Amino acid sequence: MSHEPILTARHVTKQFPAANGRLLTACDDVNLTVCQGRTLGIVGESGCGKSTFVKMLVGLLAPTEGEILFHGDDITKLKGEALRQNRRKIQMVFQDAWAAFNPKMRVVDIVTEPLLNFGLIRRSERAAKAQELLEMVHLPKEYIDRYPHSMSGGQRQRVGIARALALEPEIIVCDEATCALDVSVQDRIVELLVELQQKKGISFVFICHDVALVQSLSHQMAVMYLGNVVEVLPGHLVGTEALHPYTQALIGAIFSTRMDFTKKIESIESEAPSPLDVPAGCPFQNRCGHCMERCRREKPKLVEIEQHHEVACHLFSR
Repeated sequence: MSHEPILTARHVTKQFPAANGRLLTACDDVNLTVCQGRTLGIVGESGCGKSTFVKMLVGLLAPTEGEILFHGDDITKLKGEALRQNRRKIQMVFQDAWAAFNPKMRVVDIVTEPLLNFGLIRRSERAAKAQELLEMVHLPKEYIDRYPHSMSGGQRQRVGIARALALEPEIIVCDEATCALDVSVQDRIVELLVELQQKKGISFVFICHDVALVQSLSHQMAVMYLGNVVEVLPGHLVGTEALHPYTQALIGAIFSTRMDFTKKIESIESEAPSPLDVPAGCPFQNRCGHCMERCRREKPKLVEIEQHHEVACHLFSR
């Protein structure tokens, strides 16, 4: 399978108006690429801008600046029917499956509603299509008559994935889709996503707080901090090749039964500043043990250290 880029974000910035005429910059000059049949993982603390970014990918928010190219076309300029048709190709699985569903709708209605909206099936075909979609996500066909409240969190999330699959999209965005689930259920959902990718060649954008989870299924992983991408590298190299001090701190916070318990667990000192008061220079400066005078004056740019590995840190600038 070719792994050509199919979606590229170029210099994407999103700002929101705040009190007293100020601006909150949720995403600041983000440049990321999604390749066919691959998974782009995005990790970072709450408030880093990852959810805002993926909402721009699916058209729920419009960027303040920049462009998002899908097969070479800037989808941020789409309106009306063209925007509606584009949404067939990029679908989303939301964090809270309970809130994402109408509690009065049965599963058969939930998963086939997108198909009816686009006129792709007749109402008489709903049951058969719903059973087919549930089979893809390993749920019994009898579940088509259930309501969301009669299902577990993991089962509801599988229904959410089935609904996203209904329109046969090229990209599925998972916005914290596993964070509310037990660890064992998380693993099964991740296994399902990997299986679907292998069978259908779907590209995934997977965002999460959990570095270890994102690393386990991502071909490429981006680390965000206060709206900035500070490092991009292959997922399988995160544990050994990560360079940015923030990425290393996130890795150091991973708990594992196989970890060396004789080593001290390092924590990031202090808290992240408000997105309304991001300091000049490097946004990570007040929490970084390697901060230099240059870091306080000049914001580091994302530069390529090795092939497919970029870092925004003056420690590695040329």
